[in-house]
Amino acid sequence: MSITRISDIRDGNDNVLILAHRGHRLGYVAENTMQAYDLAIALGADIIEVDVARTLDDRCVIVHGPLMETVSTLTGDVHEKRYDPDLKAIRYTSAYGLHPEMSIPTLEEVLENYRGRAVINIDRAYTIPELEFAYKIVERMDMLDQVLFKSPCCVEEAALWLESHSYKAAYMPIVRNDEAEMQRILSIAKRISFPAIEITFRNDKMSIFSQETVAEAQKLGMKPLCNTIALLGETLCGGHDDLVSILEGADRGWGWLIDRGARILQTDCTGEVKHYLNKRKEAST
Repeated sequence: MSITRISDIRDGNDNVLILAHRGHRLGYVAENTMQAYDLAIALGADIIEVDVARTLDDRCVIVHGPLMETVSTLTGDVHEKRYDPDLKAIRYTSAYGLHPEMSIPTLEEVLENYRGRAVINIDRAYTIPELEFAYKIVERMDMLDQVLFKSPCCVEEAALWLESHSYKAAYMPIVRNDEAEMQRILSIAKRISFPAIEITFRNDKMSIFSQETVAEAQKLGMKPLCNTIALLGETLCGGHDDLVSILEGADRGWGWLIDRGARILQTDCTGEVKHYLNKRKEAST
């Protein structure tokens, strides 16, 4: 199945989609680069996560900010840098601590390179002005039908922003361990069509990921997304993450989430998730 447009997410089928977290890091390949996205798509990703940040000279660059030292040879807040000359010459740091000869991409470059190839999830636009800045670029490039916007802005702010653009943007709200926010999103989703919703939860007993709540989200047209990346000292999916899936069995990790309604898995293990989904499909036929 090829997922290249937002309509492929909204199609109402029960397929599980793979969202590659920052692309796919591998040895010499650094995150949020063209190579990382190419690898993710080759391994079976349906959606690639593209982290954006606005620079002082009004360029939209691809970086998991704000602190550049966590991912590159540069230090400081990306929002306080200029693309030219500050960012143009930097190199990302790969999984092996190396610095591949690949410059920091701009949002325009990524959009053009992956036009018609995969759904692009724009992340890290943490304010409405930054979200708007990225939106204008996507709109100018006539790619709104391929981009899924995501932001931790409260859903009321996001709803006003969507209304101001006549709902042209495909937007995915996020709920983080917050039952009240979940209820607000479900209420607003009755009048605004969200193609997906990201649900993060500390433990698997939380009501925001109960089978009833997930079913309600699905009934409103939202594909539930679970973030399965493994973080030190923190879980985003009740402990059913990539690490558990690989070391203790995929049925205890990814499978548990899928069985309870997750239909998008954001992962650092694109190839492994794809293999598992294929095995599940074979077992069901």
